[in-house]
Amino acid sequence: DVVDTHRACDSYTWIDGNTYTESNNTATVTYTNQYGCDSVVHLNLTLGHADNIVHEVTAEECSYYRMSNGEYFTESGDYRRTLQSSCGCDSIVLLHLTIIGEDGLEGTFYDERDDRTYRTIQYGCQTWFAEDLRTNYYADGTQIGTPPSNSGYVFYYYRYSNHGGYYYGPNIAHSHGSVCPTGWHIPTRTEWEDLFTMLRIRDEYICGNDSSILKAISNTTGWNSSDVECSPGYDMTTNNSSNLGLNPDGA
Repeated sequence: DVVDTHRACDSYTWIDGNTYTESNNTATVTYTNQYGCDSVVHLNLTLGHADNIVHEVTAEECSYYRMSNGEYFTESGDYRRTLQSSCGCDSIVLLHLTIIGEDGLEGTFYDERDDRTYRTIQYGCQTWFAEDLRTNYYADGTQIGTPPSNSGYVFYYYRYSNHGGYYYGPNIAHSHGSVCPTGWHIPTRTEWEDLFTMLRIRDEYICGNDSSILKAISNTTGWNSSDVECSPGYDMTTNNSSNLGLNPDGA
């Protein structure tokens, strides 16, 4: 005996001359070979059905929407796509997309702890500081004081003369709740990844063929000069197309 396996959409005409419109694993055809022996062929048919009814998807997203086929949409609108269903058949999807966030919207934040005003920038529904935090107070008003920049292997904070900002290590950043102003927090890994995704899906932030956005987020000064194209030290005047303006600070 032989099993004849097929997958098809909507209908399939088998060797028995019948056209099947549903999956079937019971149909058989019997042949007699040259020696007079019977040979039975069993049909194993899986049928999927093309989706003639449009699937409507309504989405409200901060910055982008990713369809199941991997395609990204960054602007509000109605989009029609023909995708393949799990059975390999065409499936029509109509996407009604509303993007509610804004990219590159600049603003300011006033930190009353030190009487400082910081530049901010919005990507989607995320709002980021666009310059270094320079406070000497925790969110609850407790003064950080002047700990050593490095005590053994425990990193506290270090003042960068080039930019007038501070790098805060875990001992400072998370003490007394946070070093961030009330309503703000240190970005999580997920938030960083979401920001990078928002930038990578836009051609204007990409450098080269490796999806690098380093130049797009790096400030136009302070980096070590480099001959490596797409590094922040290569022609620094072309940096910071995102206006995020990250400085070469860190420990």
